[in-house]
Amino acid sequence: MRILAGAALRYHAGIEPADLSWTLVEATDRIPPEPHGNPGRRNTDALGMRAVDVRFGTC
Repeated sequence: MRILAGAALRYHAGIEPADLSWTLVEATDRIPPEPHGNPGRRNTDALGMRAVDVRFGTC
């Protein structure tokens, strides 16, 4: 997210970090676990702590 946010701020004059918001759209009812075994629920909680809007069952 940092790279994407940095690009938006760099290339679009007038956008401030507080203007940005993030939404993760997932077709299933959960985020799949990562290959190293991090449970999807922990991923969802971590995203929530970073103010990411996570939406499930969006298909």
